[in-house]
Amino acid sequence: MPKQALLDDHARIMAAVDANLRMISGPRPDNFDAMAGRRWTFAREFLLHCARDDAQILRPMTTDRRPNVAADAVRSRADLAELVEAFKAHVQRWAGLAGEAEWPTYTRATTALMARIRDRLFAEERGVYSYLPVQPSPRAPLAPANYAQEAWAIREAIFTGKAPA
Repeated sequence: MPKQALLDDHARIMAAVDANLRMISGPRPDNFDAMAGRRWTFAREFLLHCARDDAQILRPMTTDRRPNVAADAVRSRADLAELVEAFKAHVQRWAGLAGEAEWPTYTRATTALMARIRDRLFAEERGVYSYLPVQPSPRAPLAPANYAQEAWAIREAIFTGKAPA
């Protein structure tokens, strides 16, 4: 995947982060459906990017013949998996529309998560993306992550308002 395509992904996700922050900056919406649609649009874009990063950048980079690059890719991959788990936990915790009394807590949690996602994107640009293109070695890459499975669980939580079991 060309570096510019990755940066284009980042621009779309950053715009979606900004849209999420605008959505929660005001009073609690009355319409769960509009919020659910916005949340799913964001989740889909973010998780698709994570899947592409893992499959096309990080996994191949873990076998880069430059040892420091391979080590950074392993760390970046672990950080990405941790962020996806935090995202999934956030969606599970906030499945459905937060109540009026919980709205301030929801907005703080969402703001913190959006900042973490933004930080991750900047870290990718300054970190592993600076090593592109990958210089592969004969070692086999690590097993793939299944972010598509995560996306379906998150979608279910968003649209049913219930955290998955």
